[in-house]
Amino acid sequence: MDRSTMLSRWVFVLAAALAGCLPSIAETRYSQSLNWAEGFTYEGPALPALSTGMVVAVMGDSITQFGGYIWNVDAAIRRLRSSLLMDKIVIAGRAGFKSSDLVESFPRLVEPHRPSIVVVMIGLNNADDRASERINRTKLVDAFEDDLRRVVDLIRGIGATPVFMTPTIWGEDPMTPTNIRIQFFSDAMKELGVELNVGVIDVRSMFLRAISAKPPDHRGNLLTTDGTHMNDAGNALLSVALMRVLGFTDDEIRSLP
Repeated sequence: MDRSTMLSRWVFVLAAALAGCLPSIAETRYSQSLNWAEGFTYEGPALPALSTGMVVAVMGDSITQFGGYIWNVDAAIRRLRSSLLMDKIVIAGRAGFKSSDLVESFPRLVEPHRPSIVVVMIGLNNADDRASERINRTKLVDAFEDDLRRVVDLIRGIGATPVFMTPTIWGEDPMTPTNIRIQFFSDAMKELGVELNVGVIDVRSMFLRAISAKPPDHRGNLLTTDGTHMNDAGNALLSVALMRVLGFTDDEIRSLP
């Protein structure tokens, strides 16, 4: 076999390999997240269907401000709902925000955009407050619930539909003191969702499931860059949760590159 023939065959083999690999790379971006999210469903009032001119706002802390999972959702809308001319997804999160900051910031970060749906993911900084180790836990959770009641009133006051997303994790060891405190706020949010008839997306449970299934040989963090802020896998898991609530099927999500 001459060199030109051999080279041609290697080019063919390489092209075939890439053609076979690229679809699987695309599928794995969300397929693992869908596995971690298996069995978790949205429970609550039906949300308005995505439509032309609609605005969705997402309130939260630095995880939301960094925008990774929100950009994923925006890309999914543009790819799979291209006929919709949605105005935007508003990022209304800021680093360090606690539940009380959502109340204060609502008039400037959310209200001017007139959203139809407002997603609220908060609680990490409430749980990480150093004072929380000294203050009565019931007092902290009660204040958190009062803040969320006010946020829900503000959201409904502009004619929008509220949705809760439970706080995720602070470090990938579920037994750290902060992670244990986060569970109190997550549980409070779920209970408040029932009380106020607000839908709840339990992303914390999805994250805990993923961490519990972490391969023994996996080095470093699985879902985060620093234990709290999302890497690509963490953003993908949050994206799956939010896309489901916005009406995307698992098959549609799995088809995304």
